[in-house]
Amino acid sequence: MPALVVRPIDPDEVDLFTSFTDTSPLGLKPPLAMYLDGLHTWYRPEWSWVALRDGQVVARVAFSGPPDAQLPLVMGSMEIGTRPDRVETGVALVRTAYAAMTGSGAGEGGRPEYRQFLPVDWHEHAGMRAAVADRRAVARLAGLRFLVERVELSWPAESGRALPPRPGRLAFRPVGDDAELLAVVRGTVDGTLDAHARRDVAKAGVEAAARAIVEELPGPRSLVQLAYDPAGSCVGIAVPGLRPWGADISYVGVLPEHRGNGYAEELLLEASHLLVEGGATEIGAATDVDNAPMAAAFARCGYVVVDRLMVHVRAGRGQQHRGLARGPSPPIMSCFPAVHRMADGVVLAGQVRFPVRLDASSLGGCPWWNDRENDQGSGRHGAAAVRLCAQRSVRKNAVRSLPNSSGSSWAAKWPPRGMAVYRVRL
Repeated sequence: MPALVVRPIDPDEVDLFTSFTDTSPLGLKPPLAMYLDGLHTWYRPEWSWVALRDGQVVARVAFSGPPDAQLPLVMGSMEIGTRPDRVETGVALVRTAYAAMTGSGAGEGGRPEYRQFLPVDWHEHAGMRAAVADRRAVARLAGLRFLVERVELSWPAESGRALPPRPGRLAFRPVGDDAELLAVVRGTVDGTLDAHARRDVAKAGVEAAARAIVEELPGPRSLVQLAYDPAGSCVGIAVPGLRPWGADISYVGVLPEHRGNGYAEELLLEASHLLVEGGATEIGAATDVDNAPMAAAFARCGYVVVDRLMVHVRAGRGQQHRGLARGPSPPIMSCFPAVHRMADGVVLAGQVRFPVRLDASSLGGCPWWNDRENDQGSGRHGAAAVRLCAQRSVRKNAVRSLPNSSGSSWAAKWPPRGMAVYRVRL
């Protein structure tokens, strides 16, 4: 088989990048028209990478960012084709390209993110699910970790279609200054369901996470609205945005003490009405799939899902691969009272390992656990397998496969004196 060559295209090789036609069931992304329209602004030849065998493009990925950016913010949807070696090819492509596009991984805030656009109904089709699994495997093996799946929404001003009326329970006024804006956003970050904000809080604290949100809000500030209940208490914030590509709902947040009252929908409606009154005929928005209250509010306000988006981020320093938490203690330690960590985790040949001691007498009290992609430590299967192996007579240094529901597996190895080494197979 010819050697694999991974490189960015030259300025005169746009036709080479667009020659890729081995599309998966997910479709070709970015679409040709979108890529060509954004070329030399959001897309650039030097940010467009190909994997070649014998001069033929067998995989590709396009990074993107603002026209004035030195490095890209996003690694866009990757195309790895349908060849038998597609995962291995994709890993080589992403490892090489991602390192070059981040200065060997030094991108601010762990960027660029890997954002894979998906059809709205991808969960319902076996071929699409398999294609998504391939891309998640590539990302994981290339050193990225799954963060969240999001839905992209749109409100179209179709003929005869109108926004629901403002409920009128809340009073709105423009935000005073950036200090007031930061104070309210800081409050809404507390207990948020947004995966990006939760990641930033875990990494740098509430203050830094709030500042990051404020810095990314578009103008004009005159559109930013604070909401108050009849008692004069601030309820939350609504930020309608005007961006180069159109109007959007940039931020909606409810303060913790006012959650559960349906205020998110009222904040969303206020932002939407302000944009429509300003002439918007279409409004874009996005939210996490797991943020059920916000997704329901969008649906009640007439927004429709137009895309899904799978987001991975760099597994940087202090962030272990799945199976270990980003904090000082992995979830398996808090979820299994019978398992005691004996040393810090280490990464060897793409596997996270840490030695532990098993206390068989307390295995019966272990809750169920499943190593989900975002490592939340909830679910089923994993603990049952651990209990099974611990209670059997296991030959010294034997290795048993412990399946879990995510499709990967645990392996437990018992050296002398009751020590065990757990490995997350990536």
